[in-house]
Amino acid sequence: MVLQVRSARADLTAAQSEVSTIQDAIVDGDSATAEKSLAVIQDRARGARSTMHQPQWAMAARLPFVGDDVAAVRTVTTAIGDIGDDVLPTLVDLAGQVNTGAFAPKDGVFDFAALRSTAGDLSVANDSFVRAARPVAEIDSDDLLGALRDPVVEAQDKLAEASATLSRVASVAEILPDMTDGDHDYLVVFQNNAELRAQGGLPGAWAQLKIRGGKVSVGQQGAGSKTLSDVPVEELSAADIQAFTGDFARDFRRTAFTPDTPTAARLQSKLVEKVFGIPTDGVISLDPVTLSYVLKAVGPIKITKKLTLTSDNAVDLLLSRIYALQPDTEKQDAFFALVTREIFGRIADGKFDTTELARGLVRGGEEGRIRVWSKDEAVEAKLAKTGVGGAIPFKKSDPAIGLYLNDLTGAKMNYYLRFSSTVKAVSCTEAGVQTYELRMVVGSAAPPPESLPSYVIGDGNPPGSMSVSFEVLGPTGGESPIFTSDGKTVPSEAYQVEGRPGSKIPVTLVRGSVAGITVTMTSPPGHFGPTKFAQTPTINSGVIPGTIASACS
Repeated sequence: MVLQVRSARADLTAAQSEVSTIQDAIVDGDSATAEKSLAVIQDRARGARSTMHQPQWAMAARLPFVGDDVAAVRTVTTAIGDIGDDVLPTLVDLAGQVNTGAFAPKDGVFDFAALRSTAGDLSVANDSFVRAARPVAEIDSDDLLGALRDPVVEAQDKLAEASATLSRVASVAEILPDMTDGDHDYLVVFQNNAELRAQGGLPGAWAQLKIRGGKVSVGQQGAGSKTLSDVPVEELSAADIQAFTGDFARDFRRTAFTPDTPTAARLQSKLVEKVFGIPTDGVISLDPVTLSYVLKAVGPIKITKKLTLTSDNAVDLLLSRIYALQPDTEKQDAFFALVTREIFGRIADGKFDTTELARGLVRGGEEGRIRVWSKDEAVEAKLAKTGVGGAIPFKKSDPAIGLYLNDLTGAKMNYYLRFSSTVKAVSCTEAGVQTYELRMVVGSAAPPPESLPSYVIGDGNPPGSMSVSFEVLGPTGGESPIFTSDGKTVPSEAYQVEGRPGSKIPVTLVRGSVAGITVTMTSPPGHFGPTKFAQTPTINSGVIPGTIASACS
């Protein structure tokens, strides 16, 4: 039996090592690699299943001490085998379609309707994946012993990651046909991470994206600084005014102070319609980091004889160097408008790499850099269930923690912000009250202030410093977040958003400074499961965590 254990472990390890490979290949549209990985997964899964499903192992699964370990491995081999046979062939076929350019426009026209059949196939594959992976996720790996534990834990991690990615792709494929069928106008909002907002960055520019019978084009463009209303486009509650300032419903640039995507997008849509008379069917927000991913698909953009925008220099150029190269704000707006027209023009003309575009958009969505809202209630209901929907959960039954950053300097110094965070549930009471600990390390990597344009420095005191509001929303029904630094409580301002308790503190960072901040909070009673987590995407914050493991298990 020892040899059989080794054989099963070797087969499982080999099959699972291919999961990441085939996942990347499918996203990249690399059908040749995907087919090779599929063959390996199927072959190794059959080998492991053949070994672990022999009669002696069925008996061993019922024995004390080792029964749970054997049963767990049998569960994993069944799941990997089912996924290899019932799910991955569909996804490999999809990779082949991407590789052959089946989704690229023909004569400038996208066949958005064809996505519906693809969406159906993806939905079926996603459902099958969830069914196969669920028993693996339910295994209590802490009780497993010996050589069989590692492949089980690895399977749980890899299947959870793959399931999350497949679910996101399937959701987008289901929603996209509804958003593109017929004639539509969407507002594309560009967020500037150099001046942080809870949504990501200051909404500094926007463009009208027109869809007419499958043809895509850029219509009118505008600057956030010129999209202002004399009065709020929506009536504000006292709680909203306290949380997000009284201007966030009349100044396009301030709409992203709220972390709730539907609220921010709805205000942006109303402002553009009121000020410019352009009605839109929805809003798509993205940042320059996402544009750097997209540029890998559309290629470099020549701005002047000496200046070319590329994937490698896009973040630096769009968020920093442009202000030194062109201090005139009107010309800055013209520069951003040129970049927008060129990128979307190339996509509309089919001048892009389908594989790279898919990869970039998936990555932007995973990092919370792409947000989408629709006026269509049916479409919005679907979006609300996805990461790109960006809606804040308020129900006690859906606990969530949010970490949001808003610039207070009124400048572009956040380009030099260095920021990282970790969060975990550290305890759980018998009543199901979990305590969470959120730790942040923040600092400034700004150069000497005399080397920066005044437009970038703003009103920082001392010059070259930056002030950022760190805002934390705890779960509905839990205790308000408490900030500490160096073991001492930091006074904070309490606020609420739809009943969720929040606290925020202003932090001023001078050049070269580093600060550690800890935030503690609790869940409502009766919460024994995992907790959602979201945070503002910064230039260097990386992938946004999705859930916090429960401390109750």
